[in-house]
Amino acid sequence: MNIEYIAHKLADYISKELELDDNRKQVIAYGIFSILQPLAGSLIIILIGTIFNLALEALIISIAISILRKYSGGAHMGSPERCLTVGSIVCLIFAWIIKNYLIQLNKNIYFLICSIIIIWGYYIIKKLAPVASPNKPISEKSKIRLKKQSILLLYSYFIITLLGFLLTQNKWHIYIMCLSAGVLWQCFTMTKIGSKILYKVDCFFNNISKMKRGSN
Repeated sequence: MNIEYIAHKLADYISKELELDDNRKQVIAYGIFSILQPLAGSLIIILIGTIFNLALEALIISIAISILRKYSGGAHMGSPERCLTVGSIVCLIFAWIIKNYLIQLNKNIYFLICSIIIIWGYYIIKKLAPVASPNKPISEKSKIRLKKQSILLLYSYFIITLLGFLLTQNKWHIYIMCLSAGVLWQCFTMTKIGSKILYKVDCFFNNISKMKRGSN
């Protein structure tokens, strides 16, 4: 499923109907793509997650990553489809680990782990955010704004974690842990080692694509 192709096709149709110029068509295409990509990712996670009884947990992780990534940036892969594939796999793996293992931890230990993740996330965001894409440089003014927004969002995540620890029953703690897992992955993608790992994964997909083209 080529999301960019679908977005541009829809933008072409809308532009022809409304007789819009090329600049407006590009804006429409970007807007459609911005809507379709997270919807496609959520649909994949829900479908696969439902099979393994992980849909809600994986979806919470995905949403936590997506919102924080909007402001803090991070490593990119070669195509939106690869981002969706890797992101969905990561969310499902984290959800499986949390639901089958981490939820059995003592309440105080789980809160300690979540707090450590968010404190580490604050350090990474304070130091690195926002991480720009090579194709989309960020102005200094925007960098300051995005860093502040990233930190404020992380504060809100911590407040949710604290309230979840103090006010909710144990069965809800799994969702708070999923929120922290989202912070962990997103901040990891901002680091050098995270970028290198995603680059190697991207190269792996490239090699598979070359092999497929070569066999045709």
